[in-house]
Amino acid sequence: MVGALLVAGLLAATWWLFVDDAGSGSSATQVDVVGPDDVVRRPTRPIVPPPARDPLPREEHTPQTPAAAAPAPVLSDLPTNAQLGIERPEARPVGLMLWAARRRAEDVVATLYSERLGARIARQGWREHTLEMSIATERLYGDYSLEDFGYRFDGTRTEGVVRIVHRGETKGSMRVAREGDRWVLDER
Repeated sequence: MVGALLVAGLLAATWWLFVDDAGSGSSATQVDVVGPDDVVRRPTRPIVPPPARDPLPREEHTPQTPAAAAPAPVLSDLPTNAQLGIERPEARPVGLMLWAARRRAEDVVATLYSERLGARIARQGWREHTLEMSIATERLYGDYSLEDFGYRFDGTRTEGVVRIVHRGETKGSMRVAREGDRWVLDER
C-alpha cells in the first residue's frame, strides 16, 4: 500500500496542475506535488502575448471609398469593336466580358449587365463575380487572346443570343438584350 502511494506521488510530482485558490477563477496558482503529503503552491505569471505590431504605417490604413476602389471605366481605354473582333454591335458586351475577365476589370464588368441582372450581381459583389468569371473563362478557353474569338448573333432588334466561336469551334453562348442605346448581357 505504501509502495502504491509512493508511485502515485512520484507520478503526480511530474504534473503541473493549475487550480484557482478561491475557486472564482480570479487568481491562478501552480501546484507542485512533491510527495503524498507535500504540496507546494506558488503563484503563476499570467501568459501575456506580446503587443501586436502594426505591419503598415497608420496613414496606409485609411479605408478606401467605393469610388476610389473601383473608378468608373474611361470609354477611351476600352477596346474598339475592331480590336475585339466584333462585326455586329450586339456582340460587344460578350467581347468586353472576355476582355474584362482576362484583366479582372470589375469596373468594366459592372457595366456589362442589364439593370435587372446587375442589381442581383451587385448584392454578391462585383469583385467576387469578376473573379468567378475570370476563372470560368480560363477554364473554358485556356490561355486565350481576343483574336481567338468570333461571334454570331441570332435574334431580334431588342434581344437575342450571341454564340461564341473560339478557334473555329462554337463554345458557348450568351443572351443579350438592348437597353436604351446599348446592348447588355442578360444572363450570367
